[in-house]
Amino acid sequence: MSPLTLLYAAGLTLSSLGILGELCVARRLYTWRDTLANLVMYAGYFALNLGWAHGIFAAYAWAARHALVQLTIGGWHLGQHG
Repeated sequence: MSPLTLLYAAGLTLSSLGILGELCVARRLYTWRDTLANLVMYAGYFALNLGWAHGIFAAYAWAARHALVQLTIGGWHLGQHG
């Protein structure tokens, strides 16, 4: 499984936990309309962030492919030996 897939899975898991928590807490504090509005707003926010993340990654990948100078970097922080 790719790191990007794991990142999406983690984000979806955290979002699902947040939504479930919202449902549990919201029943005592708010009406169902307030809860629905919050969930819809959060789902839209999450969807926009997924789009932004994909776009920013694509921009960085394009810039790396078209760079005038290719620097060879590596090390433990990139998962390499050196």
